[in-house]
Amino acid sequence: ILEKFGLVEALKELLAEFGATKKVVAQHDITYLTTLTKAEELHIFRIVQELLNNSVRHGKATLMQLELHDEEGEMKLLYKDNGKGFLVKQGLNEGGLGLKNIKSRIAILNGKLHIKSSLNQGATFTITIKHNSYE
Repeated sequence: ILEKFGLVEALKELLAEFGATKKVVAQHDITYLTTLTKAEELHIFRIVQELLNNSVRHGKATLMQLELHDEEGEMKLLYKDNGKGFLVKQGLNEGGLGLKNIKSRIAILNGKLHIKSSLNQGATFTITIKHNSYE
């Protein structure tokens, strides 16, 4: 789907499939218009895929929300879940391969990552990538 129809449709399909197979609610608000290379789209798709997997596997989340928008010269991806949360500093220092992969992909895209989470409060990941970083 990513190859044939692009990032937006692939993300919508991923969320629908995740909701159906994992018995969770996966919502989205995607109004992203900027054209990316296939490689950049793949990085973003894999980041979202990893976030979803982490929410279910580690956070035991039942609700995930994804927003993807063009905003003032940058792409903004906001991802939230209602899982058990984690201590951010500890997670970044001791994080598993999934979180390291997310950070690595964001670095390749010259993006920034901000994580907000605390125990029993879910997690929010905000990723921003300036358009001129990849155009």
